Amino acid sequence: MEGYKTFKEAVADASTKASLWKFLGNGAEFDKEELLKMAEFYDSVTKPDGWNYYGVFNEGAIALVTMPVNEVEPLFIPIK
Repeated sequence: MEGYKTFKEAVADASTKASLWKFLGNGAEFDKEELLKMAEFYDSVTKPDGWNYYGVFNEGAIALVTMPVNEVEPLFIPIK
């Protein structure tokens, strides 16, 4: 798993591994362009903190990793 401070960095990496994701919060599906736009907006209204980062798994899944306990919360899973 690779780790990134911003959501946009994580999406950029994940988009090299998949092209369509499902958000586990509500089941909505996002393609690469939609997810990148969402990430840009999210990063523009939030600031990275020193405790959390985004993890990208080999298949392109994106998770939020909360430190210092390394709790992994899956956010987006690839479906294509």
